[in-house]
Amino acid sequence: MGGLKVPCRIAACRLRGVPSYGFIIKATDPSVPLGTDVSDYYQAEKYEPPPSTMDRRRFQGDCAADHPAFHKYTDIQNYWKYAFAMPEGTPVRMTEKVHGTNSRVGYIRTEAGGYVFMGGSHKTNRKEFDAVGNRSIYWRPLTSAMLGLLVSLSNNEHDVVVFGELYGSGIQDLDYGVPLGEIGYQVFDITVDGQYMDWIGVQAACRQYEINTVPLLYDGPFEKAVLEACTDGRTLVANEVRSKFKGREGCVVTPLHETWSDILGGRLILKSKSADYLDRKNPEDNE
Repeated sequence: MGGLKVPCRIAACRLRGVPSYGFIIKATDPSVPLGTDVSDYYQAEKYEPPPSTMDRRRFQGDCAADHPAFHKYTDIQNYWKYAFAMPEGTPVRMTEKVHGTNSRVGYIRTEAGGYVFMGGSHKTNRKEFDAVGNRSIYWRPLTSAMLGLLVSLSNNEHDVVVFGELYGSGIQDLDYGVPLGEIGYQVFDITVDGQYMDWIGVQAACRQYEINTVPLLYDGPFEKAVLEACTDGRTLVANEVRSKFKGREGCVVTPLHETWSDILGGRLILKSKSADYLDRKNPEDNE
């Protein structure tokens, strides 16, 4: 700007009704080949939202030692950056991306040979209770139904991790109709010995134990137009939503059968975030 480099954050919005996730500038060096990643040249970095405003003592709980079998969830890349990674016609599921905090619970073999239950956030294993007896929010999904699901899939032979989203008032700015003081929870993936289950297996296991899964928006051949349609719209998590924004955070697209992607260097899974969600009033996580 005027010959000066001015730090700024690019946010999403709608321009004349069309979603916009950035802006166009004239290339400094027109000889750069089409498709070249110029993030480093322009010193562009992904925006990292500030830490959650959750009460740490009440919600998060004390840290526990990491365990290799209690692994973190996949880092999901944005479809609009890796659109060529998902071939047209691939049988996929598109599920609603819920705005909350990532949860993982597991039934994991110990060095002594027995199995223990674990609970944690996306990055951190958590103790069930802190020093003053507060139970971590990340252990809340371990209901009797979830204990049954974990033990059944493990059969005391396998490490099992269930991934889901915790949401509601006080967790993030979208309440999804959850009463104050209560917490909603929905599952979106399960691994057995580190291998992600096909979606049909996840649905069957959760249905057997009456555990909710994230809303399914589409099941069929992948099409860009379908992804665009599933990205926006009213949330299907709940009918009664108190928060002003009642739309979706976006959607996640994954093959119905687990697939490795050479382009992504890992499992084939992508997300598409809604411009309406990113442009909502007073967001902390607009990226």
